[in-house]
Amino acid sequence: MASDAHSGHGEHGPQPTNSASQVTLTENTPLISSSALPSQQITTNLQNEDAEFNDPAAFWPKVKDEFKWITASSASMSMTYFLQYSFSFVNVLSLGHLGAKELGAAMLGTTTNNVITFAPAIGYACALDTFCSTAFTASSDKRLVGFHLQRGLFAVVVHFLMAVPLLWNVESILLLARQNPETAQLCGKFMKVYMLSILPWMLFECLKRFLQAQGDMKTSAKLLIFVAPIHAINNYLLVWSPTFGIGFLGSPLASAITHWTMLIGLVVYISFSNAREAWGGFDWRFIKGISEFYKLAIPSIAMVCCDWWAFEVLSLSASYLGSNSLAAQSIIINTVSLLFQIPAGISVAVSTRVGNMLGAGRAKSSRLSARVGIIVISTYSILSFCVFTYIQTWWGAIYTSDPKLIALVAGALPIVAISQSFDAINITNLGIMRALGRQRLGAIISIPPYYTIMFPVGIYLAYKQPFALGVAGLWLGMAIGLSIIVICQLSFILGYVDWDNEVLICLKRLKDSGPQYGGGVKLNVESLEAADEADPIVVV
Repeated sequence: MASDAHSGHGEHGPQPTNSASQVTLTENTPLISSSALPSQQITTNLQNEDAEFNDPAAFWPKVKDEFKWITASSASMSMTYFLQYSFSFVNVLSLGHLGAKELGAAMLGTTTNNVITFAPAIGYACALDTFCSTAFTASSDKRLVGFHLQRGLFAVVVHFLMAVPLLWNVESILLLARQNPETAQLCGKFMKVYMLSILPWMLFECLKRFLQAQGDMKTSAKLLIFVAPIHAINNYLLVWSPTFGIGFLGSPLASAITHWTMLIGLVVYISFSNAREAWGGFDWRFIKGISEFYKLAIPSIAMVCCDWWAFEVLSLSASYLGSNSLAAQSIIINTVSLLFQIPAGISVAVSTRVGNMLGAGRAKSSRLSARVGIIVISTYSILSFCVFTYIQTWWGAIYTSDPKLIALVAGALPIVAISQSFDAINITNLGIMRALGRQRLGAIISIPPYYTIMFPVGIYLAYKQPFALGVAGLWLGMAIGLSIIVICQLSFILGYVDWDNEVLICLKRLKDSGPQYGGGVKLNVESLEAADEADPIVVV
């Protein structure tokens, strides 16, 4: 990748231009235009990349620049995820001092919401990772990014409206599931208020992807740095303040204020920044071809739900091991969730970078971005394993003074370290596969090991003699399942992906799902019909 991709473009990374006269492609060259470029454009680009990548003097600076871009962007995205996670942490602290019933009801409500709305919303947003990142560099009309954003916004709004009856009647549903009546009642009240915060959170996730696709990884973090203290203050005022406090329901109300502030702040920023150039206004034509969006969104949802639900199943399984094991599992989940924000940030940064390079027609640069991302996350995984191992003897003491509980946490953390090292690589590999538009293949690789290996083996190791490892057994089962997933993913990414062909598939996907600005969006390469027959093994 040329060094000018990292300078002169501001936070938004490489900017597409409106010039259709260039012969040599760079990260900035438009590939979709209202007037087609010469049919030899892709061939010329591939030849130029061959020359660049075969020159050691030019290649290693590219690698260095790629490491700089991915690590810097990952830091910004990880900060964003840490700050978003802090909201839940503040809610737990605030409600925890009200009593166990209130905290339990709130946690039950948020878990229900995660399953019904938040996990699917992340799935829809992951589909935007594919379309928006490639559209930004592939199109001379940047409004193509906003056009795809509209589909994401439409999808999450429709999903929210479908979920409203379930969320509103969660008390009745919990009673049918034979939940404690008092807990079900408190949870029902909690959800009726918390519903006010769900839609803005879902819309915020889509707009965050809209900025990320343009190379802007910092704005969301800056906004959340401003919002985080407001959320903490509101939690105190609405839950505990003698003047404004309303007790238990103050926490979900504080979340609603926070999420609407996040959404409004991002809308205001987009409206007054260069990012608005990628928003062409609402266009009803986004409905036409929206099936292409759902083809990626549905398997994205499957992948996200598969991962999120795994932790819920682990917690449920731990509950049958006794109160100490359940408490130890709660401490471990809290720790894992905290550290997970780092690989989550790396995953988004790598996904965006690979998508941008594919959209720019730079096959070898996209391959380099993917490989550098794998190296970065592998390095993090080794460091993560060392951290978990180092803290194992004393970490539990931060949460409790019970020596039995501390011992349980200490015994499980080394195995948790192995599991999370694989999960970090897994989440980044999924980011690369999102950039390639291979969400369906990602789901096919991920789901069977979760439900045929991870859970059965984990439960067997946790409960059955001669192992009976307890909580550690559950995490060992997860580590085994994740290792299989990671091996399959890396085999595909490093061994089977034809990156030149991926450029054709990427552009054809944009053509099939794009709008009809200026009398029709035309691909710059007449030979893209070949993409119809390309890569039959992995077009899934």
